[in-house]
Amino acid sequence: MVFIQYGVLLSIRTRRASIFQSFPFWGPHRNNVLPISMAASAVITCIVLYGPGLQSVFSTVPIPGRHWGIPWSFALGVLVIDEVRKLFIRTYPKVSF
Repeated sequence: MVFIQYGVLLSIRTRRASIFQSFPFWGPHRNNVLPISMAASAVITCIVLYGPGLQSVFSTVPIPGRHWGIPWSFALGVLVIDEVRKLFIRTYPKVSF
């Protein structure tokens, strides 16, 4: 869930502007806290999933490496779908989507 939320986080920053127009990591619309918080949430997730003492506390099991692509593909899918929606909004501004 954490990694799927990355796609949501990056897509909802603006209603109309593309991520390429307001990229959060550099440029005039950068958010210096965002990359740090994304990295921190990934580290916390890995610690909870793979930490030997924490697995019994949180009732987790390690996720095999081959399954890590699934949430990343969903995050990319969310981002692509929202970018297409924003493209339609910019192309046809008078139509409500």
